[in-house]
Amino acid sequence: MMAKCCLFVYVVLSCTAPTTVHSFLPLHVGRRAGTRMRPSAASSPFETEPLADNEEILLKMNLSVEPGADPEDALAKVQAYTQAFPFAAVLPVQPLQYLPTHEGGVDVLFLRKKTKEKGSVDGGIRFFVSLVDGDQTTVDVEVKRNSKGQVVNKMFTEKMVIQAYSEGIQGNADDKYGHAPLEYAKVRSMFHPWM
Repeated sequence: MMAKCCLFVYVVLSCTAPTTVHSFLPLHVGRRAGTRMRPSAASSPFETEPLADNEEILLKMNLSVEPGADPEDALAKVQAYTQAFPFAAVLPVQPLQYLPTHEGGVDVLFLRKKTKEKGSVDGGIRFFVSLVDGDQTTVDVEVKRNSKGQVVNKMFTEKMVIQAYSEGIQGNADDKYGHAPLEYAKVRSMFHPWM
């Protein structure tokens, strides 16, 4: 039945005038064969937006800038390490997308198959990297949960990312997650729920 429907569509399209082809909406092939699909007016679900202040903090880390290192260079190196961190290698089964943010952090979005009831984004985590206000010798790394779109808590996934990131930036992972910027900044204090 589906092949006949597709053939019919092909015949109708090939016999119509070119002016009407441009206004034709594609047919949805599936359970509702023959229904017209409307183009979505919604924006991309992957656009980064600010997190709410009430989101849970998953990691709070302070790195001290090494003596002789420029604080701006140390900040840039920590931001580069965070943006280049291989999140997909830590979570090989979890579909995700990570996007660098304009302030030097990373927005990691967990993905799922889109359904009528749920969108394609299943929450995520957001990395913020900055110099501490008033203290040019401390780089602050803060990771917050993004619960937008989450139906089921992603605690195990968050745990894997946080533990791998904190292990890597301390240089304990033998460059498994990239070269840590230890010549510019070293971890002074760190807290996360899985310590």
